[in-house]
Amino acid sequence: MGSVAMDSRAVHDLTPSAVLTALAIGLVTARFCARARILGKLESSDWVVAAALFFSVGFMAMLIAETKFGMGWHESDLLPETLTKQLIIFWLSIPVYNVAMILAKVSIFLQYSRVFQTKKMRILCSIIIAILAMYGLWAVLVALLRCIPEAKSWNPNLAGHCLKNEILWFINAGVYIVVDLAIIVIPIPASFALYLSLRQKIALSVMFGLGGLVFIISIIRLQSVMVLSTSSGFTHDSPSFSMWSSIECNTGIICACLPTLRPLLSRVWPSIMPDLDTSRSQTRPSSRTYAYRSRQTAPADGIELARLRQDGRTNSGNYHNVDEWNRRLPIPGNAFAEDLYRKGSFFQSPRNSLP
Repeated sequence: MGSVAMDSRAVHDLTPSAVLTALAIGLVTARFCARARILGKLESSDWVVAAALFFSVGFMAMLIAETKFGMGWHESDLLPETLTKQLIIFWLSIPVYNVAMILAKVSIFLQYSRVFQTKKMRILCSIIIAILAMYGLWAVLVALLRCIPEAKSWNPNLAGHCLKNEILWFINAGVYIVVDLAIIVIPIPASFALYLSLRQKIALSVMFGLGGLVFIISIIRLQSVMVLSTSSGFTHDSPSFSMWSSIECNTGIICACLPTLRPLLSRVWPSIMPDLDTSRSQTRPSSRTYAYRSRQTAPADGIELARLRQDGRTNSGNYHNVDEWNRRLPIPGNAFAEDLYRKGSFFQSPRNSLP
């Protein structure tokens, strides 16, 4: 087999990656439970984040295999066949990493286009998703075909030509940092337009702020890219680079899942994440009466309201009067959609033009 004893430093570096991979699996499972069992439906963003998890788990498996074949050891201490196997796995892991990253970010923008259902937001998210798809395809193809012949990727002694790994790594890191920044910035104008209680605003800020965590991790990973790009011992110095790459993938998946878990958290911790009861949130001063007459008449997940057709019927078949909903105080769970259609903002389409 050519395997060697796993380097203790490599195992230590990959432990946080394994923990976050397990956490990502748990949160994606919880997301599917919340969406399918409680809300009774799954969206495209759910399937996309599940695909991202699939590739992230595959990436983690490849890192474990690399460790088995000498990641963390000096090249001079490895047999040629062992080193070749490690480099082949590394060559395959790069496109897997890129696919996981792209899918995790696409799932977030699919959520944005669903939650903030206005024409401008949909167009903006669609453009970003298209750019991510094209860039992801380019990144995968370049990672696989950077050397001519391909075997030179794992056998540098062969005659041929290769693009430098370092150039591709820095391009990827720069693109993902810019996208992470967009994930943080894009929802801000729409969020400022919402009528929410202080607790809800804090919760919303924390959820959007989690995108900043991915941004920070991407910058930390960039530092590991710089170290590896100047290293004279690739196999010895790659564990830190691999660890931060896996952490970056899984953190993106985790951040994509957390905002979707509100229905589940409402059942587990109703005092922290209240359900669709508005009796506690009618704080907006007005001479008009804002009433929530029946929980059963509200959209199931707080987003269907944005999908009211002109006849006042939702996709689920329940009847709602559009004018009546416009008179009501936003409630936990549908504040996004209701306020975005009642208030004006950069992402706001005319209040009477429902999709």
